[in-house]
Amino acid sequence: MKKLIPFLLCCLLTAGFAASAGARPLPADEEPCTHPVWARTAVLVEPTCTEEGLEEETCVQCGEKRQTPVGPLGHLEKTLEGKEPTCTETGLTDGVVCERCEQVLTAQETLSALGHQEKTVPGKEPTCTETGLTDGVVCE
Repeated sequence: MKKLIPFLLCCLLTAGFAASAGARPLPADEEPCTHPVWARTAVLVEPTCTEEGLEEETCVQCGEKRQTPVGPLGHLEKTLEGKEPTCTETGLTDGVVCERCEQVLTAQETLSALGHQEKTVPGKEPTCTETGLTDGVVCE
């Protein structure tokens, strides 16, 4: 009896470790599981635009678990509309930002104000009944 108790404890501990690892003990005549179907059971690390994540999967047949990497999501590009410069105000080029992580992928650049494009408006000579005008300047 004294020899049987340590043997039974050892068997129970071995079975407990196998069960806690998600595996079941195989009978001697049974083939090992080929893991025909894995099901995602948990996301351990969420992937980001540039970093991969990690998920846990479980074999639906035997319950064995494994961890598999999940590739990065990649950036989700969103265009930031630019604006044309005017005579007196600067403009901006189009830019690109990621909708998920808000990283600037293409920075907007400032476009210089165009400055005035002067155009001469000719005056007119005065007559007996009308006043005259001198030449003037306007911006096109």
